[in-house]
Amino acid sequence: MLRACRPTTSTATNPPVLVAGRGYPAIVSATRPDEFVAPTFGQRLGGRIVDGLVLSPLFFLIEFELRRGVFAVVAFGIAAGYEVGCVAIFGKTLGKHIVGTSVMSTTRDPKPELSQAIVRFLALGAPIIALDAAGLRLLAEVWAAIVIVPILHSPLHRGLHDYAARTIVVPTRIPAPR
Repeated sequence: MLRACRPTTSTATNPPVLVAGRGYPAIVSATRPDEFVAPTFGQRLGGRIVDGLVLSPLFFLIEFELRRGVFAVVAFGIAAGYEVGCVAIFGKTLGKHIVGTSVMSTTRDPKPELSQAIVRFLALGAPIIALDAAGLRLLAEVWAAIVIVPILHSPLHRGLHDYAARTIVVPTRIPAPR
């Protein structure tokens, strides 16, 4: 298993690595193994907001051209392609890149596998889109809260979609101490 702590020596050319530890995943540093710096909730939320701003113009343009059911299918495909593709290829979406976070696997290779990116999307985005398309907006918002609220309480700030996919969101830039 992997231990969480602060990456003190990571740079753009020398990224932090995963190493074995006490049973939970994250970025670690050999010099300070007891300090974990999770991304802030603001970083996580900010990344989602930016991703929403990236996708919204596409959804707005196609919504007027398609019937409700067809729009839901197209929106699902666009959102899945963006989220899954970006996470599987780059380890981050545009929103995560802008706010300074990245998705890492808690298993072998730090880069998330395609299957992990799919599970992350299916656990969070897919139910929200499906419930909203069915006219169950309140239920979609409740689902989002259920999946996201553990980010506020988990010692590693992982949502249920992170646990399901065996991933963790880590900072790519460490905020200055307060």
